[in-house]
Amino acid sequence: MADFDWVKARAACSLEVLFQQLRVAVKRDVDSMNAVLAQAGRPVQCQFGDFSNRFLVMISGNGFPMRRAEFALSPSGISVEVDKPKQKTFSAIATLNPDGDCRLVVNNQELELWQVCRLGLEDLFFGG
Repeated sequence: MADFDWVKARAACSLEVLFQQLRVAVKRDVDSMNAVLAQAGRPVQCQFGDFSNRFLVMISGNGFPMRRAEFALSPSGISVEVDKPKQKTFSAIATLNPDGDCRLVVNNQELELWQVCRLGLEDLFFGG
């Protein structure tokens, strides 16, 4: 890996690129959760709201109050707020790790996209 162009790789590892990848991954998770809910016959549904620098995941139905998670892009990072069942907020920044992989860092921990999705959605999907 002596010829690795870390400058080019880091330039491609931008918050904007990771945010778009996260958007696609979260939308896929919403579709997957809706399939799980439908298969279980549960009258609950997840919705995906898409805006330019943010997107929302909402879940409601069967008398449950609406819960949501919001993912937002800012110049300093990607923030995630989950309102219920318990309040959770975290932010992520981009990094190029020692192996040359583009990752998000949350609370000083390097994560893959699916792990950031799980961190933002698990309580919303499975927390009550």
